[in-house]
Amino acid sequence: MRLVAVDLDGTLLNSSHKLSQATIEAVAHTRTAGVEVVLASSRGVGCMRTIVRQLRLFDPAEFISAQGALTGSLDEVGVLRVFDASRIPLTTARQVAALAECAGLSVGWYCGSDWFVPRLDEAVERESAAVGHRPVVRHPADIKRQPEKLLLMGSPDRLYELDPIAEALPDGLTAQSSLPHYLEITRSGVDKGTALARICRVRGIDAADVVAIGDGPNDLALFDFAGISIAMANAPESVRAKASMVTYSNDDDGVAAVLEILIRA
Repeated sequence: MRLVAVDLDGTLLNSSHKLSQATIEAVAHTRTAGVEVVLASSRGVGCMRTIVRQLRLFDPAEFISAQGALTGSLDEVGVLRVFDASRIPLTTARQVAALAECAGLSVGWYCGSDWFVPRLDEAVERESAAVGHRPVVRHPADIKRQPEKLLLMGSPDRLYELDPIAEALPDGLTAQSSLPHYLEITRSGVDKGTALARICRVRGIDAADVVAIGDGPNDLALFDFAGISIAMANAPESVRAKASMVTYSNDDDGVAAVLEILIRA
């Protein structure tokens, strides 16, 4: 094992979106053993800063952000260094944002360390509280930077709202689900697995020496790439069925448990 790629929400973080002390210590032990740890999240960079700081995964440690659309690193004062990015054309992004708003969905626009929303509503406030980061209110027409991803948030009790948007996406875009009521919109060909493959190629790490840990459908691309894939007990059955093995839930320090076993092995 030379590299571990691990998802954040529902995997590394507990249900309160926090890191346990056991997890912090297990990540530190893994790195001391000479194994690289790569955070692989659908979160934007700004929403990953606190986690990077707590785990001390500073530059040159690399992370995967925005569902694989951006890979980069943060230094100790939070300055972002981008290694690779795939961005949605500005006109196309505005088109998708308009469709989503007309459907009554909340829209998050992620570019670099910034997170923009057209308005603060219940879904945005819920997401902000979960990730510990506040967005900037700005209408898509006033944003001049191409986003790495758009996050469309529906109501947990009205999942059908997302289907028409996913089906009406312009050519060149893809939609992936991180939660049942979340659609992560990126350019086609973008996913966590593709980003992880690029990191490993640069480092000369074979897929057989990679472990991937996740809980969501958007982590399956990581599973497809890695030599060993580990699902959380709290993952849906469709995700657990694709994994090499299953560990404890995110509320039972499942990542910490499996990392300690892998290090000893």
